[in-house]
Amino acid sequence: MDGLLEDDDKNQELFADSAYVGEKQDETINKYELINKVHEKGYRANPLTDEQKADNKNKSKTRVRVEHIFGFM
Repeated sequence: MDGLLEDDDKNQELFADSAYVGEKQDETINKYELINKVHEKGYRANPLTDEQKADNKNKSKTRVRVEHIFGFM
C-alpha cells in the first residue's frame, strides 16, 4: 500500500477491505496522515460487534461506488 500513496494524499479518507488490517498498514496510514476507513476484521474468538458490522456496512456503501466502476472496465 505504501507504494500507492503520496504526500498529497494527506487528510484523505482511505477505504479498503479487511485485508489491509495490521500493524504495517496502520504505520503507513499514520505516515501519510490518512483518515482510516478500512473495514474492521472479526476473528473466531473475537467476532465483530453489531456496531462494527454497521460501520463496515457504511464504509461499503462508498467502496462499492468506486469498485464497480473498475469492475465494469
